[in-house]
Amino acid sequence: MDEATPMPRPVRTARILLWIYIVVMALVAGLILFFAGSAPAGVDTSQIYLITGWSAALLVLTAFLTVKLTARRRWARFGLIAIMAMNVLGYLANLAAGGGLSLPAIVGLGLAIGVIVHLFRHDSRAYLDQ
Repeated sequence: MDEATPMPRPVRTARILLWIYIVVMALVAGLILFFAGSAPAGVDTSQIYLITGWSAALLVLTAFLTVKLTARRRWARFGLIAIMAMNVLGYLANLAAGGGLSLPAIVGLGLAIGVIVHLFRHDSRAYLDQ
């Protein structure tokens, strides 16, 4: 495929799902930080800040890789599949540990699975694996 080949529908859909995922998770992280900042005195919030910092780093990496999909980078596809697979495993581990699924977790799980499915489609592989 040459550079003039239009982006196939599964890749466009995956990009849209990724941007929705990034915005939703950034809002969730912001809310967590807001409520951690207003925690009563004596409550240790260091773990919350550490987990939120790690999540923010993954969101930045996800945004970078999402931008690189436009440049048809094969490694971006693999990186996004790996990050989304880790997210799915994290949601499932949280569920197995009795943490339950909140609305943001259900949305995040659905978006992550949708991205994986779309990036594994034949059109996506053919377009990005040039």
